Amino acid sequence: MTKKIFLIVVCLLLAGLSYAEEAQNSAWHLELRDLSLQITNTDVNNAEYYQGYSNPRLTADSQTLIQGNFDLMSKYDREKMLWANNLLMQYGQVTLKPVGEDKVKNTSVDKILFTTDYTHKLFKAEDFLGGFTFGPFLSAGYQTEFTKEEDTPRYRVLRGKAGLRLFEGKYLKDLYAATVIEYDFTYPEEVTKYAWEAGFKIEQPINDKSKAVYTAMIRDFFHFDNQNVNNLSYELELDARLNTEIMKDLAVAPFINYYQGKGVGNDKTGSNLYIGVAISYKKLFF
Repeated sequence: MTKKIFLIVVCLLLAGLSYAEEAQNSAWHLELRDLSLQITNTDVNNAEYYQGYSNPRLTADSQTLIQGNFDLMSKYDREKMLWANNLLMQYGQVTLKPVGEDKVKNTSVDKILFTTDYTHKLFKAEDFLGGFTFGPFLSAGYQTEFTKEEDTPRYRVLRGKAGLRLFEGKYLKDLYAATVIEYDFTYPEEVTKYAWEAGFKIEQPINDKSKAVYTAMIRDFFHFDNQNVNNLSYELELDARLNTEIMKDLAVAPFINYYQGKGVGNDKTGSNLYIGVAISYKKLFF
């Protein structure tokens, strides 16, 4: 049943291309929205002989950090519709080599997400809140991981959404509310989940080269088929960053990212707070 629902969503997305009104200024756009990679390596030799010395350059644990981000967007924009396809890939891993102990690998982020969205443009507000476009949308997506943890299977989810959004404004880049159906086949016992979801993306210009970017998403699950102990009752993610262009297509952005989730029947809430500085490359090809 759930697979049929996803097939219907995808068919509706493609059908939108055939019946949408012709536009005088329709166009394809391909944009590399973010490409960043950070690799650092600290190699400390004979640290076991310098324990107790007040010199961290000699006593530190050897470690390697890899953190990468790739965000590619393709969209077809017409007078009454927008069809967007997005590929987001994120991976981060820290490898620690404590003195006299086995090395430890810790994955901080691991995400591959492909989405395709169809939005029908009902009307455009020119002056309110810096202007925006309003319309209903349908979305289908698949999320997985590059690797899996030793004691857990690889995350695999099909996700469909339907809702309303405000978008394409000067400040309000996206504001939406939607119902969500997830088909989760991560574990041997497959689960179908139903949720409400809302989110936004706001850009605030600071000067000619800098802007503050705020994004948020909350997904609240209200029903499960084939309930299991690994289901989350909700997910929340907040992100704020100050993006400053340092040369053409190259930018630096200090950021703070917060993620929170709570398992069904779990008394404790889990969270992840990540603070850093990203140097990224972006490019509009056409």
